Amino acid sequence: MRDVARVVVAASFVVVCATALVAQRGAAPAPLIYDKYIVVVSPVPIRATALPGAEVVGQALKGDVYELYKETPSDYLICPFGADRFIRKSAARAAPFVKSTLSEDVKRLAFLRFAQAEDRSMSEADARIPPTEVRRNLALQTLLNDRFKLEIVRQLKIPPAMYDDIVAEGVTKHWPTPSKSR
Repeated sequence: MRDVARVVVAASFVVVCATALVAQRGAAPAPLIYDKYIVVVSPVPIRATALPGAEVVGQALKGDVYELYKETPSDYLICPFGADRFIRKSAARAAPFVKSTLSEDVKRLAFLRFAQAEDRSMSEADARIPPTEVRRNLALQTLLNDRFKLEIVRQLKIPPAMYDDIVAEGVTKHWPTPSKSR
């Protein structure tokens, strides 16, 4: 899971650096507007695969915003927390997204709780499936990780599409994680 976070951080690092550079030069940063996002228009299951009967990871709620990675004839492919997930096209629409400004306290809390969610998903997966069964264990870790992080963004009222930016900022600013704070 931490390797996935590192890839996400690398991809988001350019945006964080550009924003910091603009702020250093005294200019007001322009809002970051993207056009590869979907907005959920009616509640819909987030599925692990596009196949009928796929395991449900969680529920996308009306108004949720997710980064769009690919389209199939019937589904949108999203990767809210690093793993491929699918939402039916009939329940969402493509739309631009202006990332909201969150307080640093909220972002720090989210970053800490995301790290705790990763630790929890690993512990719970190890308790259910022996780590020697690598593929099954990792699949369960990934599923639990997404479920726990979805709970966190709901509780903190953070758009799921901002996950990558929060992780990138936390890593670049060396915010503490559970393992660092002990």
